[in-house]
Amino acid sequence: MTTQDHDSDFSPFRQRPKGRYGIRNTAEDGTADRLAFPAQSSVLDEESLRDRVACLYNLPPISSCRFLTRGDSDVYQILAADNRRFFLKVYRPPHPLAVAEAEGQLTADLAARGFPAAAPVRRRDGKYATPVEASEGARPVLLWTEAPPSRPETSPSVAEAIGRTIGHLHNVSDALPRHYGLPIASAGSAAELLPYSLTLMDERDADLAVAAAEWGRDRMATWPREAPEFGICHGDLASVNIRSHPVHGIALFDFGEAQYTWRICDFVRFHPGNHPTPERIACWDGFRRGYSAVRALPRHMDDLLPIFRLMRHLSFMGKACATCPLRMGTESPEGFLPRDIQSLREQVRAIPELRDHLDARALL
Repeated sequence: MTTQDHDSDFSPFRQRPKGRYGIRNTAEDGTADRLAFPAQSSVLDEESLRDRVACLYNLPPISSCRFLTRGDSDVYQILAADNRRFFLKVYRPPHPLAVAEAEGQLTADLAARGFPAAAPVRRRDGKYATPVEASEGARPVLLWTEAPPSRPETSPSVAEAIGRTIGHLHNVSDALPRHYGLPIASAGSAAELLPYSLTLMDERDADLAVAAAEWGRDRMATWPREAPEFGICHGDLASVNIRSHPVHGIALFDFGEAQYTWRICDFVRFHPGNHPTPERIACWDGFRRGYSAVRALPRHMDDLLPIFRLMRHLSFMGKACATCPLRMGTESPEGFLPRDIQSLREQVRAIPELRDHLDARALL
């Protein structure tokens, strides 16, 4: 790829987002195809969810439906008459109904095979996901049983237990008898999200981000996408999604970011990053030790992981700039983006080939 290609306005990483995140202007005159005034992100009515959605599932009589949290998805608590609690997870557009259904099918199959994951509730018609037409567009809904409430403290021994659990997840998912309609990662996956952050950067930072994304895309395009290096990953091992389990030690929650991707995806969360401390290094060693006790570590992990971390970071920057305004308003210049740009520069400098490439283009 030539320098001219990198600078081209036709780079997929420079494509202007088609409207606010999740809302697509489909009419020829550019107006939103909605009868009512469109919303960027609505809060669905509790009583309507109870009466029109929860009734589709095999539940005992419902005592209440309460709105709990607002995030990338909205969560409602369903309290049954027998005091059991269930949770409605309402996705925000553009999350497809088919992907939500695939998440339900996957987690149900994992739970049926003894893997410690919060299980979905099946609808009476055998499906898992329910479509709800909100003012901003279709919002898929999944209903979940209650996950274990406690979260383990971060420590090398806990990281080792999580590593064993992730190795178990990869083993079990490789043996599943069917393919699920989950997203399939590609070398250019960041292209859809990165443009949402470019408009909030100055020109030099935007050029750096695009050049780094194109370089990473070209390197990842040569990586094989086949088992055992490529397969189903959890994709979001944030602390809120890792729970203590009385039998298994660790249980996983929220497979909303699950996808077919390189297995190193589930290693990123525990990598010590650009600022390794003794504690982070010990947890990283523990995670790898736990994983390798169950399954061989991914090949060439040490070489590929910095590139994967870079591309994940670029995607995260774009998604954060797309979704955060929908739940908390546009953040000030002192918000997350300057910190993420600084982290981007640190990651670039940690990859000698990329650092030299961008130095030659005077972008560092």
